Amino acid sequence: MVIFSEIVFWLIVLLVVILTFKIVRLNALFKSYNYMPYYCMSLGYCGLIFGKKGSNKSTLLNFISQMITKGLVMEQNSRMHEIKESLKDINFNEVNKYIDDLVNAEMINNEFIDTVQLDRSKIKNSFYNYLAHFQNELNTYHTDYLSIKSKIDLLYDYMEYYFNINYPGDYMLHNGYRYNITHRKLAKWFDVKSMELNTAVRDNNWQICYPVVVTYDEASHHKGNIKSNSKEQKESGSSITLSLARNGGDDLIYYWAAVQENGNYFKEERDQMDVLLRYHDKRMIRVFPSVQNACSLIKKIAINFNQLKYRIKYLFRYDKYLEEWDKYYNSPGILRNLIVKLNKINNFLFSYSIMKLRFKGYYRIEDTKLKDDTGLYDRYQFVGPLYAFWGTFDSHSYKALFRELDSNYTSNSSKYYSSKCNTEDLSNQYITFAERR
Repeated sequence: MVIFSEIVFWLIVLLVVILTFKIVRLNALFKSYNYMPYYCMSLGYCGLIFGKKGSNKSTLLNFISQMITKGLVMEQNSRMHEIKESLKDINFNEVNKYIDDLVNAEMINNEFIDTVQLDRSKIKNSFYNYLAHFQNELNTYHTDYLSIKSKIDLLYDYMEYYFNINYPGDYMLHNGYRYNITHRKLAKWFDVKSMELNTAVRDNNWQICYPVVVTYDEASHHKGNIKSNSKEQKESGSSITLSLARNGGDDLIYYWAAVQENGNYFKEERDQMDVLLRYHDKRMIRVFPSVQNACSLIKKIAINFNQLKYRIKYLFRYDKYLEEWDKYYNSPGILRNLIVKLNKINNFLFSYSIMKLRFKGYYRIEDTKLKDDTGLYDRYQFVGPLYAFWGTFDSHSYKALFRELDSNYTSNSSKYYSSKCNTEDLSNQYITFAERR
């Protein structure tokens, strides 16, 4: 009896040690995830992800956009805190109330349901009316001993940041489906022509208003070197926009693109990239794998038990057994309800699994072409739950285009396929449909 008690004691101690180790490990991973917004922003204002098909380019592109969106909110909150400590005579409760009342009136008067619908320029221009009351109190300058800025400008910056954080506009632009987990809304469709500085104002098509992170998947298909000799491409001004993104965007504009071959991407823009990332490897760490395994086991036992009943009933009629079992399994019932519940538990825990993506980061296009690239790159590791990598974008967004293509082809008498319409026209129709969506 004493020996049995001792064995139980040491088993409990071992279990506690194992659980403690796992909890500490998971805690460290989630701490790394909390740091990811700063980490992704530190990579630079413009970046390019390249690699073969299926090399997690879109996955990382989505993760970076989610993290930078969080980082933009955190950065503006930090700046607001600094301004509060610089303007000791200002009652910021009154400033906040002024902005709240201004926005609420605009929302009610226009029956808006989303702050994206606000005329943001009009509201920001209204800030000047409020600032006019402080011309005497704030007619001096503030310095942090590195730079000098008027106190009026500081207060305007505070109002902008407060407005952007509490009444967000389009923080995220993407050429496809993407869900913004920070603000719980869909990203706005990104029109690549809106970043062409020389035509955007003329065409009233400017989208890149800070704070924003722009992501462009399969970018070389739309702005590839095949068009690099085009006068329209060279004079569009998109590369100028990228070169001025940091300065003109007050450090609140980020642009990331993904391509299969970086050499195919438009050279003028590629030269503006701060870093070129290529996939290296990935690792998955499951959360509570024993619970997931138990759910899978219970599901398997339940299915096998019900199959056994039909197998015994139709012992010598295998075809009839398959037919009847298929009918039972396809119909709603106790078994299906159990399977759905077990799958929900499994899927929920799986979505919180930790993904580690490692990429090589290059700084010159020439270095990516070398077979021996030792010492020519830095390693970057991106850590976070699966839902932040996979759960907020459509990894097969072009299937709609192929579905349309398939419906526009018809089999002829010779069993070959003939096109009903021009592929380029169809692609443009798909883009237009995606914009409306």
